[in-house]
Amino acid sequence: MNSFFEDSKSIKYSSDMKHSFYCFYDGTSNDALPIDAHWHYYIEIIYVIKGKGRIISNGYSITVSKGEMFYILPRDVHSMIGIEDEVFEYAVIKFDPALLFDSSFDAFLLKNMTPILTPVPPQYKYFNQRELSAESKKDYLEIMDLFLSKPYGYELLLKSHLLGLVFRFFSKLEHQGFHLLNNPINDVDISPILQAFEYIHDHYATQLTAKEIAQHCHISYSYFSRLFKKVSGISFSKYLNFVRITEAEKLLLSQQNSITDIGYTVGFNDTSYFIKQFKSFKQLTPKEYLITVSHHL
Repeated sequence: MNSFFEDSKSIKYSSDMKHSFYCFYDGTSNDALPIDAHWHYYIEIIYVIKGKGRIISNGYSITVSKGEMFYILPRDVHSMIGIEDEVFEYAVIKFDPALLFDSSFDAFLLKNMTPILTPVPPQYKYFNQRELSAESKKDYLEIMDLFLSKPYGYELLLKSHLLGLVFRFFSKLEHQGFHLLNNPINDVDISPILQAFEYIHDHYATQLTAKEIAQHCHISYSYFSRLFKKVSGISFSKYLNFVRITEAEKLLLSQQNSITDIGYTVGFNDTSYFIKQFKSFKQLTPKEYLITVSHHL
């Protein structure tokens, strides 16, 4: 597996199939676990082939067993571990959401804004054997076979199976009240905002300001503020705090540093404010979050 698929900055709006889609088999027999907490812009679909293991996603721990499936959306902080001496073999499909849409704007929203505006609880991303349809299982295994064998023109058929998998997942979310594809804005030039998002992710740990980003994008501060709110539906400061909290969540799960140190690392100079912001996005303080995750392990 190419390491860039675990990099939070790995997608650069490329249509190159090499960088937008990947499949592989893995598990305990390859000493692949544990997988440390991380996030990426890809959608990732995990299907358990044998045994059982545990996925931790956004602070929620769930045991997945043979014949079950779990969806990981863009920016979901997730990790995976084995269960004592249990055999755990699984297949993974990762892909850029841009493959699903005719509009790059829809993919942009799914990667960047949906996790804030319409956060989906991890339990709704899990399909047990009863919930998982025969069509989804067939689509999944067809995708794996096509990707590994790569017959001529396989990309076309692969995408059709992928759309089936995603359609049934979104249908489940729709029944639960999560409307991920509702987008009232489709005629906005998002080029300056794409530059802004990249700049935010490169500099979130600094004392970043909207004026600094507007200058970087060569637009006025007032226009940047209006455009950012129109495109994203939230303010620049809320988005910046979300980015910092997402990185803090990853550090909480993968490091032994103190909560104060982690807050400073991601750009918060005030520990109380860091805790307040963490709770506003995660509904738990950092300490409560760690206790909850530990309780489920």
